[in-house]
Amino acid sequence: MMKTDEQTKEIIRRWAADGCPKDDAVRIMRARHPNRVMSLSAHLMSESKLRYELLKLYGIRPERLWNNSSPAIRIIQEFDAGKETRTVAPITKPATGRKPYGSNDPLTRAKAVARKLTEEITALHEDAFSTGTANDEKTKRKRKKINDKKRELIHQREELYNARENAFATGRTDGVTALLDKSSGEAEPVPERPEPGALSDTELTKAFHNTTTAIRRRLNLLDYSQKTRAAKPNPMPPGTRRNKTEKELEDLKAYRGQLGDEIKRRGL
Repeated sequence: MMKTDEQTKEIIRRWAADGCPKDDAVRIMRARHPNRVMSLSAHLMSESKLRYELLKLYGIRPERLWNNSSPAIRIIQEFDAGKETRTVAPITKPATGRKPYGSNDPLTRAKAVARKLTEEITALHEDAFSTGTANDEKTKRKRKKINDKKRELIHQREELYNARENAFATGRTDGVTALLDKSSGEAEPVPERPEPGALSDTELTKAFHNTTTAIRRRLNLLDYSQKTRAAKPNPMPPGTRRNKTEKELEDLKAYRGQLGDEIKRRGL
């Protein structure tokens, strides 16, 4: 748990006593939360998410907040008094016969995916900042596209955070697994494969580049369970998804070979 100074805790106490107004919660997150990405994205969070994050910043453990509908000020008062909140679900360990936090464990995979999402969100924050203060139509469209993508990634990350913390509280990882299955199942479309001889020179080189990118991403999915390389291997577990990815990889390599032959024939 992060350590929070007394001044910040007093600000959060006053906010809770005032009924948890959303505008104040956003201001506190921006001014006081140590995580830059979390603070910058506070205005995009729901009221329940802001309440959760500020109570966690206060020092209250996540498992005390899950399924806890008590007023925030009561949760804080009971925490300060050293009492357990009464509506929290009991914490249980995963009822599995294996080591709970191996490299292929859903919680470990979810943490890696959430970290990657945070990196992408940070990059989008910087992209949005780089658009400056210009207000012409082209810049506005660009800024909107960046912000829409940022909201989408923040939503994905919040879903993963919530599912992961729920798993810690209940011992059930099915919610985490469902989100990971959804993200990996929808993330990588199969590119079109037109006949190489029917393509123009520009289309041919573009198709070769796109196919190479698709191959690299599938190799990463197989070796790291994500589209980009990671510090340590985390192979995709055996099953239907792995079989499908391996078949796509085989087909893409064969198609890239055809594209390469056509490029050589034309002397490009």
